[in-house]
Amino acid sequence: MFREGDTNMSEYQRIENSADAEQIYAEMIRVFGKQILLDKYRTVGVFLDIAPKMKEDAGYLMKAFDAGVPQHFAKASGLEKPKAAEFQKKLCGQGIPADTAIDLLEYLGHAVGMKVNIRPDYSKGGEIPYAAVKGDNLDEAIRKLDHIRWFLNNSSRYQMKGMDGSLAEMRKLMNNPGRNEAELIDRYNKLVHKFRNNPFEESFLFEGKKEAEFSSRHLGAYFVVVNQTPVALEFARQYGGSGFEDGAKSLKAKHSAMMKQVTEYQKEVSSISFGDVHNGGKKRKAVAFIVVSIIFMLLFYQWLQMRFMGSGIKSLFEVMKDNQFAVKKVFSAIPVLSHPAAYVALGIVTALILLCAVILIIKLIVTIRNIGRVQDSKGPENRKKKLTNIFGTSVPKELDGFMEKISQYNSGKLKSLELSQHDYSQSVKEIGTLKNIKISEAKGLVAGGAKAALAWMIILTAIASIMSATKMRSAVIASASEFGNAVTFKEALSETVIPVSAAEYNGHYYAIYDDTSDWWEAYARCIMLGGHLVTISSAEEENVIENYIIGQELSDVYIGMVYTANSEGVQDWIWVTHEDMAYTDWTETEPDIGDAGDCIYATICKSDGYQWRALMNDYTNYYVCEWESLDAGKVDQTVMNIPAGSLNYNGHYYAVLDGAEDYASAVEICSKAGGYLCMIDDADENTNLYNYIVGLGYEDVYFGYSDENEEGNWIWSYTGEAGGYANWAENEPNGYTSENYAMYYSGSTAYAWNDGEWGGTDSLFLCEWDLQ
Repeated sequence: MFREGDTNMSEYQRIENSADAEQIYAEMIRVFGKQILLDKYRTVGVFLDIAPKMKEDAGYLMKAFDAGVPQHFAKASGLEKPKAAEFQKKLCGQGIPADTAIDLLEYLGHAVGMKVNIRPDYSKGGEIPYAAVKGDNLDEAIRKLDHIRWFLNNSSRYQMKGMDGSLAEMRKLMNNPGRNEAELIDRYNKLVHKFRNNPFEESFLFEGKKEAEFSSRHLGAYFVVVNQTPVALEFARQYGGSGFEDGAKSLKAKHSAMMKQVTEYQKEVSSISFGDVHNGGKKRKAVAFIVVSIIFMLLFYQWLQMRFMGSGIKSLFEVMKDNQFAVKKVFSAIPVLSHPAAYVALGIVTALILLCAVILIIKLIVTIRNIGRVQDSKGPENRKKKLTNIFGTSVPKELDGFMEKISQYNSGKLKSLELSQHDYSQSVKEIGTLKNIKISEAKGLVAGGAKAALAWMIILTAIASIMSATKMRSAVIASASEFGNAVTFKEALSETVIPVSAAEYNGHYYAIYDDTSDWWEAYARCIMLGGHLVTISSAEEENVIENYIIGQELSDVYIGMVYTANSEGVQDWIWVTHEDMAYTDWTETEPDIGDAGDCIYATICKSDGYQWRALMNDYTNYYVCEWESLDAGKVDQTVMNIPAGSLNYNGHYYAVLDGAEDYASAVEICSKAGGYLCMIDDADENTNLYNYIVGLGYEDVYFGYSDENEEGNWIWSYTGEAGGYANWAENEPNGYTSENYAMYYSGSTAYAWNDGEWGGTDSLFLCEWDLQ
C-alpha cells in the first residue's frame, strides 16, 4: 500500500477506536501532508492501515474521491459555504448519509486546517433530515438516531409542561449528532420516562382527569419498546417487523386490563343492596315519628316556658328592682340566687345530652335524606340500573370500538388516530354513593321508637334549658340599661377611657393616677379624661374610695377640694365641681391653713387613718379622678397619648417632647401621638405657649413652621399652607438656607421667633392636640 520512500508505519499512531474518524484524518495529514489527498488508493490504504476496523468509513472515503472532494482539500486554501453544500449534495448522491457527509467534510477540513461551515442549525426549528437510508431495518434506524429525529420533528403532537427548554437543547445537539449521541439518547430517555404511555387510560377516565407532565392525543405518538429503546408507534410502523408487532401486542394487553377493570365495576354495581326500601308502612312510621318529634319539641318548650321562666328568673328581677344593684353586683348575686350546685349538675347533664343529640340528629338527617331518595322518581334503584347499563354495555362497547380503530391504524387502513376522552369518574363515584345508601336505617329508628322518644325528651330539655339561660342573660342585659347597657363591669368600661381596675359606687367610677407633679396638673388631667378630681358627699362614698386606696397600697392621695375664693369672693374650701360642702372628714387639727394663702389642697392621708389633711401643691403625685357616668368616660382615646403636665388652652393641649433626629421625625412623632407639630394662630396662643415653655424651664423649642423646601417660603406643617400669624424677632428670619425651622430662642426677645438649624435628638419641640 505504500510507495517506495513512504514514511515508515512506526511514525504514525494506529487508531484502535473505530469511532474516532476525525483523529484518523488528522494523523494521516500530520505524517504525509495534505498532498496525499491527491492519490485516492494511497489515501484509502493509509486510512485502513491506521484504523483497520473502519472499513465502512474507508468505503465512504473512496466514494468521496469519486466525487472529487478530497482533491479540493489538497489544493484549495478555503471552502465557501455554497461549495461545501455542493460537495455534500455530491456525497449524498454517492449513497453517503447526510450526517456522514457533513462529518467527512468537517474531518477533512480540520485535518488540513480549513474551516468548513456547512452544518445546519436545528435549534431554531425546521425539519431534521433522517440519517438512515429508508428501508425495513428498524434497528439500523434506531442506531442512526432516526427515532429521536422523528420525535423532535413531531414534538407538536405532545402536550408538555415546562419542557420547551429541553426540546430546544436536543435540537441544538442534533446539529452534530455524531459527537452528541450519548447526551441526545440520555435526554430523550428522560423525556420519554415522563410519558404515561397508556392510550386507554388517556381516553377512559375512571378516577378523574389526571394531567401528565408529558402526554399526547395521537395514538402514533405512544411508545413501544424495541431492543430496550422506546420508539414512537408511528415511527415503528414505517418499518414493520418485530418491534412494531410488540407494540401492537402491548396495546392489546392494555385493552384487556381496562376491560378487566370495567368488569370489577360492574360486579360492584350488581352487589349494591338498599335494604327494605319499598316497605311503605315502615316508611310512613318514620315520617310520622319525625313529625311527632317536632310537635313534641314545640309543646315541651312551651311547657318549660310556663314552669321555669315563671319562677327562677322572677326572684332575680325582684332583687334588681328592689335593691338597685349595679351590674357588677347583680352578676355577683346570680350564683347565690340560683344555687351553684344545681348549675354544676345542669352543666354535666347538658354535656351528656349534647353528645347524644349529635348522634341522634345525624341519624335523623340520614333518615330524612333516604326517605327523600326513595320517594324520588329517579331514586337509588333507577340510578343502579343506569350504572349497570354504563359498565355492562356502554363502556365495553366503546373500548371494543377503540381497539378496532387501533387495529385499523396498525394495519395501515387509518393513517392517523386522535384520542378522545370519555369521563366516567362521576359514574365510579356514584357506585360508592349508592353502596352507602341504607334506607333500612329508617326502619331501625322507628323500631326503637320508645328509646328515641326518651332521648328526644332529654335533648329537648337541654335545648329549652339553654334557651332559658340565654333568655335570662338577655333579661339581665335589658335590666342593666340604667347601669350603662353593659353585660359585665369590664365590658362596660372597655368602651371608655376609665381603667378596668376602677372602683364603682352608685353609678360613679373612680380611678387613681400618679402621672403629675402637683394638684393643678391632676386637676387638668381629670378634666381631659372626661371627669374631675373626686368629690365626696357621704361616708359611704368615702368608704368605697378609702378601700380602693388601701387596695392600691397608697399613702397620700389628692382629692378635688381646694382652699380659694368662693363665689362671694371669700377665701374658703370648695369642691372643684362647686357642689355643696355636704360632707367632710378632716383629721383632728385640720384643716390647718396657716399663712399659705390659696396654695392648700385636700389630701387623704394614710398616717391620719385615711382622713383628710390640708397640704401643699406638690406634696404627692397621686390623685383620684371621678366620672359621674360611663358616658362621661367615652372621650377621644387620644387623650391617653397626651403627656401629663400638658398645657390646656382654648380646647387645645400642648406638650414639649424630644427625641426627633430631624424636623420630619418630629412631625411623625406628634402624628403617632394623635396630634401634630404645633401651629400658632394668634398672639394670645403665642403668649400662652411662651409662658408655658418658660414655666417648664425651657428656652429653645421648635414648632411646626419651616422653609426647608423653598428658601423664604415658610409653611405650617399641619396645614401645608403659608402665611397666617407670625411674630419674628427683629432682623429674623436671617438664616438663609442653613436655618430653616422656626423656634422660641433664648437669645431673642420674649415671645418672639427665631429661625434655627435642627439640633438632632436633643432638640425640643411642641406637639399640639385638638380635642374639640
